[in-house]
This record gives sequence, C-alpha cells and structure tokens, in this order.
Amino acid sequence: MQEQLPVISVVNKLLYSSWLKILSHAANLLNLIYFCSLTINRDVGMKTRSNQLSELIIGCAIEVHRVLGPGLLKSIYEEALFFELKQAGLNVERKVAVPVNYKDKKLNTDLKLDLLVDDLVIVELKAVDRLNCIHDAQLLTYLKMKNLWLGLLINFNEYTLKQGIKRLVN
Repeated sequence: MQEQLPVISVVNKLLYSSWLKILSHAANLLNLIYFCSLTINRDVGMKTRSNQLSELIIGCAIEVHRVLGPGLLKSIYEEALFFELKQAGLNVERKVAVPVNYKDKKLNTDLKLDLLVDDLVIVELKAVDRLNCIHDAQLLTYLKMKNLWLGLLINFNEYTLKQGIKRLVN
C-alpha cells in the first residue's frame, strides 16, 4: 500500500494540473466570447442607429427636393440639406477632411466629404444627369477611409428624388 500512495499522489497532481489548464483555457474562451459579444452588440447598435439616421436624412433630402426641385447647383442642395438636418437636431459636419496616405506618407491634399451625420453616415451629394459607377466608388472609398458602415449617395437632379438615392454599405 505504501508504494501506491506516491503513484496516487503523482496521478492526483497530474489531474490537478490538467484541471487547472482546462479552467484557464475555459476562462480565456469566456473572455473571448464576452469581447466578441460586446463587439457584435456595438456593431448592431451602430448599424441600427445608422439605419435610423438614413431614414431621417432621406426625409430631409426629400423636403429639400420638394422645395427647390431639380436643376440647381450641388452647393445649393448641400447648404439646404445641412440646414434641414440641423433643424432635425442632428449633428452634421460639412466638407469633412479625410487625410490620404500614400505608401505611409500623408499627402498634402485631403479628400472632402460633403456631409457627415452623427459621425456615422456619410452623405455624398450630386446634381448630375445620372449617377455612375465612379460615384459609387467615391462613396465606398470614403466609407473605407473613415471606417464607417453606411453612406448615402443623393442625386438632386432627378424628377423624383427617390430615383436619385443610393444606400451603400462598407
């Protein structure tokens, strides 16, 4: 019996050591799951808020188009939409500078977003005959550079504004 005690003791130590490793891995896994759930919840919240904002922005753009109609300069629509969004109580910035890096060097020329609403939705305005793929690419580039999810491309030079609105996601 005395010879078995050390064997049992060694087995117990090995089991205890293995059990501690399992607990440690389980704790790490739980931390990872918790972190992922926070990230997912944050992303879901951001997307929900962005969707709500897009509805408000589109409503304001329709009001601008209803009052002014098509055929004016983009700068007129931009100023009017900025006014409407402010009246709606939204935090809006105009001509937001986006720095451009080329091979780890910041270029002297920044890109300029037309409107940034609540630091969540980029609004790119146009007053052109029709939207082209390059307009989509421009907005998608802005979304990537600002690490944002939702952008609206609005062409005010349409008979009905609904035909001139595009939602793009990054």
